[in-house]
Amino acid sequence: MINKKYVQNNFSKSVNSYDSYAKIQKIMAQDLYNFLPNIKNPKILEIGCGTGIFTEYLFKKYENMTLDVVDISNDMIDIVKLKYKDKINSYIVCDAEEYLFKNQKYDLIVSNAVFQWFNNLEKTLDYYKTILNNNGKIIFATFIDKTYYELRNAFYEYNKDFIFSQKFIKLEYFKKRKDIEILKNEHYIERYNNLLEFLKSIKKIGANSALQSRKLLTKNILRNVEKKYIELYKEIKVTNDIIYAKIELL
Repeated sequence: MINKKYVQNNFSKSVNSYDSYAKIQKIMAQDLYNFLPNIKNPKILEIGCGTGIFTEYLFKKYENMTLDVVDISNDMIDIVKLKYKDKINSYIVCDAEEYLFKNQKYDLIVSNAVFQWFNNLEKTLDYYKTILNNNGKIIFATFIDKTYYELRNAFYEYNKDFIFSQKFIKLEYFKKRKDIEILKNEHYIERYNNLLEFLKSIKKIGANSALQSRKLLTKNILRNVEKKYIELYKEIKVTNDIIYAKIELL
């Protein structure tokens, strides 16, 4: 179970380093941009705007839009406010999995690298469909099940009861939902000199563990997990498993 308070705190702490380390999120944003539909004067809701990496692509795509942005971190929202000021219609600080967008209807809901933090994505997507206008669309990119599988396996080989990395939603879930069109499934591989370098990099973007059952990592644990990692994969390579998908009301 993901603790949203941990998520909020992690992202707030990483606000000044996020843009420098969010390499995969930037690739995802650029790819997701290519799937944005052509809509005139759309009303758009961005879920998890972060520091505005994907927000920039929305302004590039749509000359005349009404944009509401949401993020769980007030510090992230403040960064976006500095960039866009009154160009954005509404800034909302909330848990987007729980918030009710009362009396709001959108032509497009977008989200980049956020849905992996939701505890009940199915329920949330079903709700988002209710706040779409006719012919409205949800376009998103999110991390799925093979993400960080090397890290999970290394921890498992070290201690089968030591769970550090969250489990991501499986590709099969998206395939089974008849209302979801999978646009692309991509694997991005990263390589690091050592395990600590990798863990520091995800901490710099606030993507460190937000599990309620997370355990403290000691130097001894890190040393042993890294040993298992090398035994399994010969190097510290990291898989980022990304799905790009669409839900459309017809």
